[in-house]
Amino acid sequence: MIMHAMHQWKDAAAEQLWPHAILLANKFINLTPRSKDGTVPLSIFSNSNQPPGLETLNPFGCPVYILENALQQGNRIGKRGNRSRIGMYLGPLPTHAR
Repeated sequence: MIMHAMHQWKDAAAEQLWPHAILLANKFINLTPRSKDGTVPLSIFSNSNQPPGLETLNPFGCPVYILENALQQGNRIGKRGNRSRIGMYLGPLPTHAR
């Protein structure tokens, strides 16, 4: 995942992002079905029959657009002002609400 991100974003991706790549790879492993019986490891751990939602997962290093801080706080910006900035997806943060 790091090599692909470095190929796509030569200036932004670096080897120092490997902890984020490992966490995201671990999340992918826990959310994908096993080949033997088709059960999901996270469902086994949580003793749940409902499969996890995979629609929020994105590839590591893909571009994301972050809303400017002024708009996040409910303030207005000028007509020609930037409304977002570009960033790189490093995986879901455990500190954010689900």
